[in-house]
Amino acid sequence: MPNARNRKAMKKKKEAERAKALEAAKRLKASRKEEAKEAGADSGDSKKTAATSSYQKPLPLEKLQEIIATAHEKLFRRFTPDEHKKLHEKYAAGEPFPHLQLENFLNDDFARLLKDELLHEEFYQKSNDLYDFSQTKDLRNCNQPLISKFKNIVAEFSEDVKAITNAKLETQFDLFGAIYSKTCKLLCHDDRMPGRKIAYIYYLVPEDWGEDDGGALDLFHTEGTGGRNDGNFRPVSVAKSVLPKWNSVIFFEVSRKSFHQVNEILSKKARVSIAGWFYGPTIDSKTEVTLPQPIYLAPSSSQDQPLPSSSSSSSSSSS
Repeated sequence: MPNARNRKAMKKKKEAERAKALEAAKRLKASRKEEAKEAGADSGDSKKTAATSSYQKPLPLEKLQEIIATAHEKLFRRFTPDEHKKLHEKYAAGEPFPHLQLENFLNDDFARLLKDELLHEEFYQKSNDLYDFSQTKDLRNCNQPLISKFKNIVAEFSEDVKAITNAKLETQFDLFGAIYSKTCKLLCHDDRMPGRKIAYIYYLVPEDWGEDDGGALDLFHTEGTGGRNDGNFRPVSVAKSVLPKWNSVIFFEVSRKSFHQVNEILSKKARVSIAGWFYGPTIDSKTEVTLPQPIYLAPSSSQDQPLPSSSSSSSSSSS
């Protein structure tokens, strides 16, 4: 039994947490009103404005406070061992390489607040021959309340991912926010870097996102390079296009065959996501990571359209 001093300290701690939650809720509510005014002013092609102009009906202040104060374990559902087995079968059967998309990943109210908070982070334009989008710095260093809760969720979710994929994962993972607005894209690449085992993307796109908006995650068929039995592959055609869905997460194995791209955004809607990688021990220390010449392979065309070689590539591009 805690003594009087401990009880007093615990009470003081809880009061401080409630005060912090209330302050964060008020800040988010005020921010939503301010952003809604800016969105109504139609301020042009700003990527930040495009992302923040699609707010849903604001939640009551009490609901904001409740969500912010909720333990992260209650904001998403862990899977049972039996569910892990069934999901593993779906994941392993994924073509052209193992992958799985899960819908309704988080508590819906929490997801909306998380998006609001994410869009108040600094985004930096990243652009070269291979990609064009905006990205945050590593969110593992972010101390905002909802993003911090999301970090805890990702850490817990890694245990589910480990069971579903049978991958040997460590505790390390990356966490970046990304905004793709009209004409943005990420061309074909395989995500291979030392230690990367599983890539994941959590989508915070508008609920009415459709094929006409673009931004699908294209997964590629591959073939061996030059007929050599060297274990290397190159992309040849789009095998599957996965449309972003609100509050869904997709993850896939990172390998020599995991070529994918983010198709060009065709509408004024913003493709907002949080993405990164789960890491594990490097099995083949002799593996050389190569960044191929950027190639755009459109789903509707069988013709490859090579682009000029890029002199630099990023190791933190978010799909």
